[in-house]
Amino acid sequence: MRIKLTLAYDGAKFSGWQIQPGQCTVQGELERALAILFASESKKQGGADPSDPIHVTGSGRTDAGVHAVAQVASFSWPDTVPLDCGYLKRSLNGITRRGVSVLAAEVVEDSFSARHAAHIKCYRYDFLLRDAAPTYEDGLVWWIRPAVDVPRMKEAAALFVGTHDFSAFQAADGCAATTIRSIESSALEAGDNSLLHYRIMGKGFLKHMVRSIAGTLYEVGAGKRTLSSVEKLLSGGARDDIGQTAPACGLFLESVRYL
Repeated sequence: MRIKLTLAYDGAKFSGWQIQPGQCTVQGELERALAILFASESKKQGGADPSDPIHVTGSGRTDAGVHAVAQVASFSWPDTVPLDCGYLKRSLNGITRRGVSVLAAEVVEDSFSARHAAHIKCYRYDFLLRDAAPTYEDGLVWWIRPAVDVPRMKEAAALFVGTHDFSAFQAADGCAATTIRSIESSALEAGDNSLLHYRIMGKGFLKHMVRSIAGTLYEVGAGKRTLSSVEKLLSGGARDDIGQTAPACGLFLESVRYL
């Protein structure tokens, strides 16, 4: 039986999505909880624990400190052990540590892969634009001073729409087979309480790509970079040509769309 999960998590409490030795990760926490649940349910059926652990696949690997509003994950549950999705959701929320929540669980086709079937992902980056330091927003925003040119940042955001070579926006240790990516939408808009929301939608993203874009938008707003320089970066510029990478705390995986 193939199961699809929709998750939310506070990235500050985890060392990213992917399992790492000696680190607390979202994938690791889910697999730990599923192992406990399977052992319990299998015992009720008079069966044994699985020889192979249940492996969870996410729609993408979020970095340490990056949050998720609706991450999607999938895994296979042995057909020999009956399981109700409502019970699964409640059980996982009771077993997993605080900082991760299972929002939904459903049975899907056996061929479904949260990663390979993902069509469009939407990331959101939040800036806090005010003199006063963050309070309840701390750890969820990048605090920048209000003396930035927001209209110019909006112009810069629009430049990322389309198909471009994003090699300049890839992490130094990035190893993607190709740095060409297609962006469906890219826009900056004002929110409530001095927040600026940057949203970008596309089929796939390079490591640190969205954070590098957010850092570039800030540089444009602060007068440290021109719009023409952004256009040059999108024509295969070098990693050394861009400025700072925005901190992870402001980034959210907001949604994943499937066909």
